[in-house]
Amino acid sequence: MRTKIITNWWSTQLLADQINAALSDLEANGYEIINVQYTSPFFVYTAMIAYK
Repeated sequence: MRTKIITNWWSTQLLADQINAALSDLEANGYEIINVQYTSPFFVYTAMIAYK
């Protein structure tokens, strides 16, 4: 299993765009998405994508 961390300082919409782009890229390269977790502590939006 591998992970990809995405961080954004500005908005949840920009983070959503980054997540969607990463998911599209991973799926296009044949990876299976296992889980996506999201957190937003104090002005930082972070997502972790687990895939294999």
